[in-house]
Amino acid sequence: MTSANHKTIASKLLAGIIAILFFLFFRQISRWTPAAGDDWIYANAAREDHPVALTIRQYHTWSGRIFSEFWGFTVAGHKGVWNLLNPLLFTGILLMLVMLAIKPAKEKKTDSFRTVLTMLAAIAMILSVPARLRMQTYTWIMGTTYVIPLVLFLFDLLLLRRYYFMDEHLPSHRWIYAAMCLCNFMVPLYMENAAALMVGADLLLLLYSLWKKDSKLRTAVIVPFVFAAIGACIILMSPGAHARMAENAGFAAMSMGEKILVNWPSFLIHTFSNNAVIMRVLFACSAVVAIQQAKEQWWLALPFLACMVLNNGLLDFCGVLYGLILLVLYGRKCTKAEKGCAFSDGCIFLILCALGADLVMLLSPIFDSRSSLYSVYLWILLILVLLQNVQLSRLWTGVLLVVICVFGVWEGASYWKLYQMVGQIDTHRKGQLTYYAANPDVSDAWILGYPTDSIHSADVIEGDTVHEKAFKTYYGLNPDVTLHFYYLKDYSSESIAEN
Repeated sequence: MTSANHKTIASKLLAGIIAILFFLFFRQISRWTPAAGDDWIYANAAREDHPVALTIRQYHTWSGRIFSEFWGFTVAGHKGVWNLLNPLLFTGILLMLVMLAIKPAKEKKTDSFRTVLTMLAAIAMILSVPARLRMQTYTWIMGTTYVIPLVLFLFDLLLLRRYYFMDEHLPSHRWIYAAMCLCNFMVPLYMENAAALMVGADLLLLLYSLWKKDSKLRTAVIVPFVFAAIGACIILMSPGAHARMAENAGFAAMSMGEKILVNWPSFLIHTFSNNAVIMRVLFACSAVVAIQQAKEQWWLALPFLACMVLNNGLLDFCGVLYGLILLVLYGRKCTKAEKGCAFSDGCIFLILCALGADLVMLLSPIFDSRSSLYSVYLWILLILVLLQNVQLSRLWTGVLLVVICVFGVWEGASYWKLYQMVGQIDTHRKGQLTYYAANPDVSDAWILGYPTDSIHSADVIEGDTVHEKAFKTYYGLNPDVTLHFYYLKDYSSESIAEN
């Protein structure tokens, strides 16, 4: 066995160990996290009726998100199941990001060490997302309904690449195509902006296939696109979606321009400025690639460097548009260079998908951090693709590896410390709730609350009668008990235990 083969095996083994550690890490923080907010509502409802009947009812009265609703009615009441599914989903996302970033099978094989570096960079970026996005998607059972479409979307991209490059006479060829159709149908039925992302991505690929006169790509995309369109129609035309929109009649009555004007600040915040680390890394990678590709025209990288230094949403947006222009110009110059075209076209596709996934939210009455999950992860994938195309010496590769490892460990330690505290609070709080459930004659229940930026919707806000009722039912409390959530100045282990 050659030295190169030994290095490849060692790198694959190391990548496997990293993936297992990442899974165990997410498994532990999932176990420390309590059910919260809408989790109580769905878990309570599932005790009273069958999940299928509840999902049908929701479709007609509240939401067209068929698979999201079904998830809530089947999983929210079984946190032990979610404790396993959540780390599996995020480990799957990690592996798919890395597989999508590395070269396709028919191109030059990626250096095995670079694959490990890409995996570590992906982990560091995954852990660097803003607190609100983390709270609403990483450690919230109902927030996982935003994560699953992301998993299916990335899986569909992998299947598409596999289908495109494989021999069409292989037995698995039809099965891969069927799986693509299934993914395209399922994604829209989880979330409205996921539907827009799936349909938009397919449409971009169809237009690209027509422009390039690529019949193989057109054949691969057209039927899945129809399935995605059907799924999007089902969710958008649901009676429940129209009933829910009626609750936001004021926003619905606005013109398109007024809606965009209202949501534009949220678009800049959730897509760019809140993701300070990810955007800074994206522009740094863009600057390096621009310098290496342009060579004597190094000054083309200056706008990226300006965006990297300044954390401004509007400037970041302009920087991304500038990057699009450079990629289009680069693609036109390398029409004879297959590899260069594939790189520029792939980056353009990711940027358009990332922008589109959040731009569609300009027309939504609710634009919260969790809705930007798809854009954020497409930025992460773009970073990994750029990283694959950065030419580094052995010295600079080592320096980059150290920086990534230090940052990743720092972020990971912050997560561990935070969720360890969350777990301690949850244990203490369960003791309090057990006491109040066993003593229904007590009129006032004093319950330890969670600190800011730790857990989403774990405490009941005053005046929120829906979640107050759900909280009491979920924990078996007296419906008439008055809830009081109190907070500590210091959430050390000793303070939590004593209060």
